[in-house]
Amino acid sequence: LFILTAVIGVQNRVFNEKETNIRSDLPLPPEAVLLQRPEILQEIDNKFKKQKGIGTVTLVGIGGAGKTVLAHQYAHKQKANVILKVNAETQGSLIASFENLASVLATTPEQKKELHLLRKNHNEAQREESLFLFVKQRLKSRPHWLLIYDNVEKFADIQHYFPLDSSTWGQGKVLLTTKNKNIENNVYFRNIIEIKELNQKQKLLLFTKF
Repeated sequence: LFILTAVIGVQNRVFNEKETNIRSDLPLPPEAVLLQRPEILQEIDNKFKKQKGIGTVTLVGIGGAGKTVLAHQYAHKQKANVILKVNAETQGSLIASFENLASVLATTPEQKKELHLLRKNHNEAQREESLFLFVKQRLKSRPHWLLIYDNVEKFADIQHYFPLDSSTWGQGKVLLTTKNKNIENNVYFRNIIEIKELNQKQKLLLFTKF
């Protein structure tokens, strides 16, 4: 009876971990002033459908073109139980994001204890690497996740923290936003969508919403 109860407990813990929805706060403007751009959301979806393992789609455009809002809109329409955002603007914000991801992905008492022990390491470089590996392991156990890497400047700045290998990260999607058009020269980014300035019709529609 004890063995049976223990087995059921483990099964329930695994089930609950997989069923728990984990999502970053992804704010959107109020519906009354939100410009709908369904054609771009559909294009994002189409590009992801053509990829296996880890799919990557990059939104490129000038500041204020609406890249982040589009990324948030796309994420809100997804059913993945893990949807998280990484602030990739600076090395510091990137590392801070992964530290936060480690916290939200630690959903069981065992994982929270492991995370607590990792954070007690006084060697900063080792602690950061351990937390990064912890995030990768947790994501691998929750396939079909979605990560948003927002405001990427250069790929070299984020390469170590970027999902490239599904054997270590598991299966999922990465939606990246950047102002750097040169990122299209990188071999890892072949699914690029240029987010252009609003045309006159869109500007008028947005103006009338206010």
